[in-house]
Amino acid sequence: EDSHPTLADVARAEKAAYDAIAEEGVRHYERACEEYEVEYSAWENEQAKSASTKSNQQILDRRLASKDRRPIIANTLFNKVVRLSGDAVTKHKKTYKYWFVLTYIPDLQWCRLAPMFQDGFHGEERKKSAGRPKWKLVDEKVGHEIDISAEVCTVVKSKALRKTADADMEEWDIIDDDIVDGDGDGNNEYA
Repeated sequence: EDSHPTLADVARAEKAAYDAIAEEGVRHYERACEEYEVEYSAWENEQAKSASTKSNQQILDRRLASKDRRPIIANTLFNKVVRLSGDAVTKHKKTYKYWFVLTYIPDLQWCRLAPMFQDGFHGEERKKSAGRPKWKLVDEKVGHEIDISAEVCTVVKSKALRKTADADMEEWDIIDDDIVDGDGDGNNEYA
């Protein structure tokens, strides 16, 4: 008998791994919802107690009159380059080191990531990037995009160099702590 796994066996094993990651994301989301409900309930009770002393309009007027008018900025991962952390590293790092955030859903803390690959090095025409690896998106036809919790995504300092509207045509210079000039030859290698 042939003891090698079939393609269907391999596909089921890969799907099971993704299902486990998705289940962990769902559990994380449910815990976050429970925490939110508790905090929101406490906030509502606090607001009900203070309603007798101040109206919402008074609070709003005071904030508008204040010099501290910092905008509320939503934490966004959209169009960022990220590395994976936690259990996701062992699952995906062996194949790809960096990922590009195609879609970010803040309410769910969920991302759709496209893997990136090194495509040579930046030349002398890019003075600040010269000698560093050039990164591009893996073709979407390969089908390696993943949906994953934003909790395991760590933003990496990067710069889109071609400034194209189409991410598939873009090239990135990634400035990461793991990139070093280990042998002093002026060429950057990975630690």
